[in-house]
Amino acid sequence: MSYVEQTKRQFTIEVTTTALCNLNCTYCFEGEKVNKQRLGDKVVLVKQRIREVLASEWFTKNYEVLNISFWGGEPTLNGDLIVDVMNEFSSVENVDFHIYTNAYDRKRLDKILDSVDTSKLQIQVSYDGKPINDIFRIVSTGKPTSPQVMNNFRSVSYTNLTLPTNR
Repeated sequence: MSYVEQTKRQFTIEVTTTALCNLNCTYCFEGEKVNKQRLGDKVVLVKQRIREVLASEWFTKNYEVLNISFWGGEPTLNGDLIVDVMNEFSSVENVDFHIYTNAYDRKRLDKILDSVDTSKLQIQVSYDGKPINDIFRIVSTGKPTSPQVMNNFRSVSYTNLTLPTNR
């Protein structure tokens, strides 16, 4: 039996919660360089589309798990949408969640984690290592982000979060 046959087949829906970002990375085309838009007024439509996927014959025939992945900009800047969607679908047995964050603002991340069932949530932190983060992943004042990101990363009391090596 192949690895694919041994694992649950998963389909991922990526939800871009906002184009906003709290960093000003030199290589990024989003964040402070784009129109300040949020997806908040579209949450009803997002949830409707998720329900449609879960109920579709195509999904039930081809997949066992639906992963709802929250992206941005910085997705935690629209935490209300994340909380709303997670609370709507966390009781659905075959739904998992994923947040891709820069982990710069621990308070926003904690607000989300304190408001949802985290047992089905994975968090991925965008961290390029201290030398890269301190040169390219900066705030609007030019301040490096590594110290705060690593401190936040280490202090979040979340069991599914894996710490990176200290680079």
